[in-house]
Amino acid sequence: MSRVIGDGAGWLFRLSYPYRLVSDVQVDSIFHISGALWEVGETVVLEVSRCRHLQLLGEGKRRRRARLVYFFPARPTRKEARAQSMAGRRNIPRYLYELEPLASIPAVYRNSAAMGTPNDLAVKVLARQPIGTSGFLNRKFAASPGRQHR
Repeated sequence: MSRVIGDGAGWLFRLSYPYRLVSDVQVDSIFHISGALWEVGETVVLEVSRCRHLQLLGEGKRRRRARLVYFFPARPTRKEARAQSMAGRRNIPRYLYELEPLASIPAVYRNSAAMGTPNDLAVKVLARQPIGTSGFLNRKFAASPGRQHR
C-alpha cells in the first residue's frame, strides 16, 4: 500500500514541477555523471536515445513528455549528484565528468540544479573524477547523521 502511495506522490511531484525552458544559457563547461569510462581529451556524444526516463517539460502553459540528456552547469554537490546518479544499474563505477560543449546547446530545461536538453550533445572530456558505485552512494548518503547501519 505504501509503495503505491509513494509512487503516486512521485508522479504527482513530477506533474506539479516540470522541467521549465530556460533561455540564454551560455556555459563554457558542464558536468555530467556517467558509468561510461571516457578518457580526457576524447570527444563523445551524449545521446538522448540512451536516457531511460521521460520527464515532463513545461513550455508556458503547454506541457509535454520527453527524454533529456542531463548535465549540471556547475560542479554538483553530493546531494545533487546522488539525485541524478541513482538511475540505471547498481554497483557499477560512476564518474563525474567536466565536459566542454562543442556547439551551443539549443534548448535547455531546468528543474533544481540539474539541466537537460532533448537533443544529442557533442562534448569534449576535460576531466574525470571517480565518485564510487551507485550502491555505495546509496549506503553512504542515504543515512542521516548519527544513524547506525546494520
